[in-house]
Amino acid sequence: MTEHTNPSEASTSGIIVTCLYVVAGLSVVAGVLVSIAWLLQSPREEGVTLEAWAHSAESLMFGVVAACLLWSAAWIIRRREEATISQRRMLRVLLNLHHHDESPSPAAAEHSSRAAGEADVMPRVLRQLTELNANVLLSDAERQEKRRKMKAELAETLSNDIESALLDRRYDDAGDLLPRLKEVAPNHERLVVFHSQVETGQEEQVRELISGQVRRASDLMSVSRYEEAVEVAEQLRRTYPRSREADELLTRVQREAATYHTERRSRLFAIIQEHSQARQWKQALAGAHKLLETYAESDEAEKVRAMMPTFVDNARIQEVRELRDRIVELMERHRYAEALPLVRQVVENFPETAAAEELRPQLLRLQELARSEKNHDEKDET
Repeated sequence: MTEHTNPSEASTSGIIVTCLYVVAGLSVVAGVLVSIAWLLQSPREEGVTLEAWAHSAESLMFGVVAACLLWSAAWIIRRREEATISQRRMLRVLLNLHHHDESPSPAAAEHSSRAAGEADVMPRVLRQLTELNANVLLSDAERQEKRRKMKAELAETLSNDIESALLDRRYDDAGDLLPRLKEVAPNHERLVVFHSQVETGQEEQVRELISGQVRRASDLMSVSRYEEAVEVAEQLRRTYPRSREADELLTRVQREAATYHTERRSRLFAIIQEHSQARQWKQALAGAHKLLETYAESDEAEKVRAMMPTFVDNARIQEVRELRDRIVELMERHRYAEALPLVRQVVENFPETAAAEELRPQLLRLQELARSEKNHDEKDET
């Protein structure tokens, strides 16, 4: 909604100012005429008396004073009218800017949004215009005193906010407010104290955070989660590169992690050797895969890679033997249906072995025996 200057109000003010100027001019003319009249009414033979001169001067002075008062009133009315027009222009510009920032929407929504925006903007604009109007009418000394009081109030507010933030241990918020307080009140009595409290509080918070991360890393190491402990220490070191505690934590975690992994590699390799010596090839192969997956670049991994072909071949032989022994056991117990899938597994998965060559000719006979066993079981059930 755009506000326009009311033409009737503007014309009325202009008429009043014009009338005041005219009346002021008439007052001067009237004063001059009355003054001359006082001088002319004296008899010619007696000349102008002192009393006539006094009345003439009084009349002239009265006309001039009345004219000055009328001119002053006209000047004040004109200044107020100019100030009002300027305020209305400023209000119109602010409202136009506000309307320009509103996003386009349908007609009904736009009207509702515009009304809500004006309701929010108008009080602030009016307060600013009232403040501007008041400042225009103040003298320089009064304006300086007003600015001094405003700065004092702002400094008091900032001081209270900083103190509240310090009490709540919000040291970063307090630190953000300090430059503003220093700008408003460079000689504030508590500025130095606030700086000291903020620095002390921030240092204490940093120590608490570092201590918490050190405890967390220690807890992770206690359950052998060294990778996570290293990540915690490295992140702490990046956050606080000048912290001695962060350096010491990273060094300790890296050292203990290296010791842990060295011991684990040695233990895994020893277990692999134990299984190999006991000819437990399947267990040795499983341990070898685990070591290669976990420590692929270690010296132990290089040794295991050289032993892998032996582990693979012997593990296959061990598995075939275990399957063959199981098949023999089942067939001795006449459990042909259970033995049949194991025979197929040997023939299909280990075709090159002696066990596969031995069992392959027996596969058809074993299938017949399995069917007979199944039919026999069905008859027993009926």
